[in-house]
Amino acid sequence: MINKIKLLLGHSPFLKGSFIVFAGSIITSLGAYLFHLSMGRLLGPVDYGILESLISIMYFLGIPVGVLSLVVVKYVAQEKKDIKKVGFLINWLSRKTAIYGLIFLIAFLALFPVLKILIKVDSFLLFFGLGIAGFISIFQTIFSSTLQGMMKFLELSITNIFSSWIKLIISIIFVILGFKIGGVVYSIPIAALATLFLTYKIIKKYVPLIGQKGDKKSDYFGNIGNYSLAILVQNFSLICFFAVDIILARYFLTPTLAGQYASLSILGKIIFFASSPILSVMFPIISEKYSNGEKYQRTFFLSLFLVILISVFISFVYIIFPKTMINILFGKVYLSSSSNLWLFSVFISIYSVCALLMNFFLSISKTKIIYVSLFFVALQIALISFFHQNISQIVLMNIITLSLFLVCLLVYCFSNIFKPNKIYE
Repeated sequence: MINKIKLLLGHSPFLKGSFIVFAGSIITSLGAYLFHLSMGRLLGPVDYGILESLISIMYFLGIPVGVLSLVVVKYVAQEKKDIKKVGFLINWLSRKTAIYGLIFLIAFLALFPVLKILIKVDSFLLFFGLGIAGFISIFQTIFSSTLQGMMKFLELSITNIFSSWIKLIISIIFVILGFKIGGVVYSIPIAALATLFLTYKIIKKYVPLIGQKGDKKSDYFGNIGNYSLAILVQNFSLICFFAVDIILARYFLTPTLAGQYASLSILGKIIFFASSPILSVMFPIISEKYSNGEKYQRTFFLSLFLVILISVFISFVYIIFPKTMINILFGKVYLSSSSNLWLFSVFISIYSVCALLMNFFLSISKTKIIYVSLFFVALQIALISFFHQNISQIVLMNIITLSLFLVCLLVYCFSNIFKPNKIYE
């Protein structure tokens, strides 16, 4: 049996990569969820609600980083046979993002008077810690995305595991020492800096990080600007679907309910994080096949099947054992919200399929449909602004929004890309 599995993985780069990333993701996600669960217990519902609101703000800081990530993955996957081009891209992006990253950091800190009202947090130092973490993560992302584009999935998994667990360890130490939310926030940039150093050491083994004189960005990546805009919109939309509800829950609900909402959100997101390795492996493989004129249909449909399978399985567990899951992971103080866990599982399951489809469209350079997501972001915000009496009402607004968006994506997919007579070509 073991030999058969090795043989199967050896013949399928997608399955082999998915297996490595999935195994690494389990360990990474365990560290990430121990972080959230330990903070939920150590801080309590009120302070944990504040922490999750701050982390939701950090998701938006990650939008430019997400753009960088997919740009690097796509171009490295296409040019990985020419190490010179890969090295040039890393050097060029590192220089440019250092400048723009500082500008972005200053602009973020300038928004403090507005953000502190929105999430009801008055500490500038907390926002400063988030900003520094976002700045450091830019460079970490460039290196880790290069590993992903080169399909070095084992090395990528190692860096992800290290990042997750070092943040967990540092944050617990800081909270025990009495630093509370501030200690948790500043554990994030410290962990990011340590992970950056590790990733840099690994990437140097594969790519020469010394630029060539006379190289021009346009010689290699002339279309990078237009493609980056589509990725920017995609990341903004996915993060809004993922985080706006937490921020608005913090604004509209009581502190205790907002903390319970945050705990449900974390449990629901297990579905997405469990299926996200499929997206990580699918993107560079389909990008490479598309650029080489090879067939990619089976890779897409296999990815879609695996994401749906994972989503249905975890949702089933939440539907059958909602109180057990919440009690084990967060404690009895969060149990009153258990009746809404199944709703969150539906919401995040739909979100996961939407994320897969959007990544697929970007992998084959179909960018126009991505911009439609902005309409649904506005719809989500409008619906929650009008209907926010309790936790279940907010989650239902998320489900309505994402369901309509999913229908839109599927109609586009099967009317423009996978027409009935072309699916098996």
